[in-house]
Formats: sequence, C-alpha cells, structure tokens
Amino acid sequence: MSSRILEELLSDNPWWSGGRARVPHTRRLEFFVLKHLVSRGRSVVLIGARRVGKTILALQLANAFAEEHGDESVIYVRGDALALYDNAISTALREFTRAVLRREYFPEDRPVLVIIDEAHYCRDWARQIKVELDRAQMRGARLIFLVTGSSALLIGREFAQHLTGRLQPYILYPLSLAELAIMRGLSVSRLVEAAVVAYAALTSQTNDSAYELLCEADAILSPIRSSLVSLLSEALTRGFMPEVCLRRGLSVAEVRSILEGYVSMTIYKDVIRAAEIEKLVLRRPGLLEDIVRIVAHRSPRVISAHEIARTLGVKVDTVELYLSLLTASQLVHVVRVYGERPEEIARKRKVKVMLVDCGIRNALLSLATRVLPPEEQGLCLENTILVHLKRLAQVESPWNDVYYWRENGREVDAVVRLSDKVLAVEVKRRPRGARGLIDFIVRHKSNVRIVVGEELRAKENYIEVPPHLALVAEHPQRVTALRDCTQTL
Repeated sequence: MSSRILEELLSDNPWWSGGRARVPHTRRLEFFVLKHLVSRGRSVVLIGARRVGKTILALQLANAFAEEHGDESVIYVRGDALALYDNAISTALREFTRAVLRREYFPEDRPVLVIIDEAHYCRDWARQIKVELDRAQMRGARLIFLVTGSSALLIGREFAQHLTGRLQPYILYPLSLAELAIMRGLSVSRLVEAAVVAYAALTSQTNDSAYELLCEADAILSPIRSSLVSLLSEALTRGFMPEVCLRRGLSVAEVRSILEGYVSMTIYKDVIRAAEIEKLVLRRPGLLEDIVRIVAHRSPRVISAHEIARTLGVKVDTVELYLSLLTASQLVHVVRVYGERPEEIARKRKVKVMLVDCGIRNALLSLATRVLPPEEQGLCLENTILVHLKRLAQVESPWNDVYYWRENGREVDAVVRLSDKVLAVEVKRRPRGARGLIDFIVRHKSNVRIVVGEELRAKENYIEVPPHLALVAEHPQRVTALRDCTQTL
C-alpha cells in the first residue's frame, strides 16, 4: 500500500522535483486571506461548492509556500486518489518524510504545508490530522494543514468531533463584484477605497451616518460607475463562478453547458458520495435533480419541504433528507426566518431557498441569455445580494448567517448582523415601497435599513441604494487582501 500511495504523491507533487503546479496567474482575494493565516501557522479547513476554486487556490498557495520555504516544504494529497486506503493521510506523511525528506520525521527549522484536497474522501481524515498535529507538537515540528472539501456534512461532522479549535473554518463563495471588477481591469484604488467606505456604511450605528458614507463611496466610484453597472448586469446573467467570469468569448450555449455540468457533478459525485459515506440510502437519486430545478425556479423565494413533497409526490422526510444533502454540498443555500432568539428561528419551518450562484439558476431555467427579463433580473439580484451578505457575515464567523423576516404578510428580504450591528435589506424588484421594512423597524431593533433600488437617496426610514453600491462593500479582512491582490494583476 505504501508504494502505491508514494506513486500517487510523486505524480501530484511537482514541487519535489523543482517544478510548480500549473495554475492560472490570476489570484482570488482568498489567496491573500489564506496566505496570511498560513504564514501565521494557522491550519484551515476550506469549504465551498464544486468548481468555486478550492483546488486552484490550494495549488497557488502551495506554489507560493514552496517559493518561500523550499521545494520540500509542501505535500499535496488528493483525497479521492487515496479513498480506498486506510490511514491514507498518516501513511502519506510517513512516505513523504522517508522518501522525499530522507529523515525520520519533519524538520524543526522550517514549516511544512500539508494540503489535503477533498479530504472527506479519506476515511477517518479528521482523526488522522489530529494525531499528526499532536505528534508534530510533541516533536517540535511545524505542520500547517490546509484541508478542502465540497461537503459541509462530512467536513463539519468530522471537524466538530476532532478538530474544533485546531483548524479555522473558511467558506469560499463565487467571486464578489469588487473581486470580479478588479480582475476585469477596473480602477483598483477606487474599488478598494469604495469597498472600505461601503462596508463602514452597512455597519454604521444609524441610517444618517450610513447615508453620508454611501454618498462618499458613490463619489469614489463615479468615474467607473457605468463600467461597474455594465459588469454587474452581465454577471447577473452569467453568474460569478470563476470559470465562467474569467474566460472571455464564451457563447451562451457554452456558459450553460459549463454551469449545468457543475450541477451534474455535484449531484452524482459529491452528494451521492456523501450519502454513501454516511450510509444513507437514496432510493431515487434522480429526485436530487428535480429538487434542484424546483429550487432554481423558486430561487430566492420562500418554500417548505411540504410544498416540494406535494409537487413531486414524495414523502416530506425524503425531501428534507435530499435538501439537507444538497445544502451540505454548498450548491443550495437556505435562508431561515429571522428571530432574536435561537428557538424562534428553529420553530419556523418555511425557508427561502436559493442556489449559490445566479448563473447556475439561469442555466437550469434556460435563461442564460444576453439580457434577462426585468422580473428575472430582480430575482437574480436578490439571490446575489443574499449570497454576498452571507459572505460578509461568515468572514466574521462561519456560524454567522443571513435571515429573512416575515410577519402578517409583510416581508424583509434579508436581515444580518455585521460587526454587532443589525442590517435590514429589501431588494425592490418592482415599485412597492418599503412597507415590510417599516413594519420590521416597529417590531425589531435595526441600525441600518436599505432598499436596493435605482439610485442613492435618503428616505424617512431607510436609504435607497443602487445595486452596484450595495455589492461593492467588502469586509475589512477581505479589503486587506484586495490591496494585496492588486500587486499581482
């Protein structure tokens, strides 16, 4: 077994022979966020949907780490390649020290980055990593783990059991608008400055101070506003997945094929594999596709498992199981009802469902055209706003989340806590005022209330904000990376 594992390692680790992984030069913001964490000796578990960029990000980090610490300071392990072996991770590390380092154990004088890609394919992966971290600590070695996975169900269960406090969770989403704009060559300095000011606005103490900051951010973006608006319009159709955004010249048919491929691979590789590992019986795997298409059709609207079950003619328990697997794969996201206490949130069963990317939604609904109808554009905008707010919230903590509010027929699309401030957001798909937002103010405390609409203007109880201005905001941790990102473009 050891020799077969070594063969896999030798073919997957070009650094050991002085080479480098062949990856795109363009780097995501998360490259710099994770590089900073790794440089401080922090181990990380990176979770995200299929093809969102986890493997490329890991290989870029490996290249950078090898440049800084030497060619034998990196070991890359593909979980799916070692899925059939027991104790595969521990065996891989022993083979690395024996055959590559030619010593009994890891050196004390330099760090070693251990990348376990799609770790959930390795049996008992988290226990093995815990054992290796404990052994390294006892022997004075500096092992840093970067673990990736597409299934939050498998990663999360193992992580909670063995690695809480040892590895820092980080969720990788599709590209943000600011990130995409920089990669497309818009003014870096303006985007960075506006991202800082816009985030400060969203986390202000009051609407008045938020409006002043939003006016400042709007002025900063003024010279590139039309380009940013045009880019957002394109992204609301094609989506924000890296492969689609960064490859120029793709036809509508090619975009649709790529995005539908993501869905098929997620269902028939990630979800079904997760079910097998968890010993769950999926009697009708094709039902996963039906549920994803219903989610796409309803995204991002309120629905219950009972409604999906009635539509498909199956049991509610079956829908809840399949939906939980799709959610764990990061393809589908759930937005729960807002409550000020956990028991309030748990008690309410109806949820908003959405896909991780509006482009995937459009591909499944055959809407991957050059121009979306106004109603569909509004739904895609709301989907994008919700995903972006999740990104902002979960940079602070993986357990922070976005909610929606509904009482007596009135609704607010998103409620989120950022920097200990409550932000309430309504996405105006049609002229309908902000009655839900006003009702929310009466019943719950909030610091800033915005309606994503057509132009920037202050109202009595809320601020109307154009979409590009709401989406350009970035968390301070990501803004630091945004500055670093500019040095490589």
